[in-house]
Amino acid sequence: MEKVSQSKKRLFFCLILIILILVIFELLTRILINFSPFLQNLNPPLMIEDPVLEHRHIPGIKTISVSPCGEYRVKVTVNQNGLRDRDIPYHKEKVEKRILILGDSFPEGIQVLSEETYPKVLESLIQEKESNHKYTVINAGVAGYSTIHEYLFLKTETIKYDPDIIILSFFMNDVSENHRFRNLFQFSSSGEPVKVKESTSKTKIIPLPLKLFLKKHSRLMVVISKLYYLLQGSRKSELTKDRIGNLQYDRFAINRIEQCNNYDEDWKFTLDLINRINEISKMHKSKFILLIIPLGAQVSPDEWEDVNKFEKLSYETMSDYPQIILNKFCSENNIHCIDLLPSFKNNHNEILYFHNNGHFNPKGHSKTAEIILDYLLINKLL
Repeated sequence: MEKVSQSKKRLFFCLILIILILVIFELLTRILINFSPFLQNLNPPLMIEDPVLEHRHIPGIKTISVSPCGEYRVKVTVNQNGLRDRDIPYHKEKVEKRILILGDSFPEGIQVLSEETYPKVLESLIQEKESNHKYTVINAGVAGYSTIHEYLFLKTETIKYDPDIIILSFFMNDVSENHRFRNLFQFSSSGEPVKVKESTSKTKIIPLPLKLFLKKHSRLMVVISKLYYLLQGSRKSELTKDRIGNLQYDRFAINRIEQCNNYDEDWKFTLDLINRINEISKMHKSKFILLIIPLGAQVSPDEWEDVNKFEKLSYETMSDYPQIILNKFCSENNIHCIDLLPSFKNNHNEILYFHNNGHFNPKGHSKTAEIILDYLLINKLL
């Protein structure tokens, strides 16, 4: 009996020691985060896996987005429904008009303050112009979303906001994203996306509720998961010459002059998804607009200084073929289309993107909001 009692005591003290060590490392991690921008990813992560959408924002998460190069440091808050926006009820007021902006990391805009993102700048600009209604512009941008994700996000969640106008933000990597994610999703016999086949997370063995708690409250968990991903070989690597033109690796292959005509099947798949979003809009009597966001490398040789080196891009080798395809598609299908490239090129004296990160800076967001507002007013869509 005495031996058993001694064993229990040792086990108890071992558990206490482990807990103390974990608490100390947790505190050290939280302290170190405040001293080095290179430890930005040790702040609470924004994303968690999702059984339908593949990934989504963690509802109610608060974190800090920091550029390793010092381009920005921004507090980021996600509302209870998983949007980078204030809490917005599904039911709208009688005098309220709503614009829903779908997209990836561009409308999400964690490089700038929430009120500086183009959805929220647009909301402020509209409210100044139109006093007869209350206008709410909903930011439904989520980093890493392809057109597949955006279709499912609209159908399963964001259509609940009863939008009067739906704007789909289309960035130049969406074709490659659709190519990469296509095999990860289930589709109906008619080609409609249904849900992700299985979790793509490398830590899916951890129960989702436990993982959600740890991601929200433990920086040490973030450190361990980052080390795990690194050991698994998930670190982003520079694009090599042998992978240029391969949509699996080359995010902007469709923009390269020498490659842009090679992706008919992927374009067909992508345009079908856009049309499905258009059909959902029609079904709910919402107006639909496609917003085409160009690469910085398409706009000016002064944009994307660091991104161009990593992605093997240059202003001289960029094609506007994707814009031609999308504008033609919209014209043939009576879809409203806002192509930012012409206006951005005319605005070449101002830098609109972060050099290293590649996303819009505050001027880029502001310019985008102004262009959208002009289109809405000219076409009497408000």
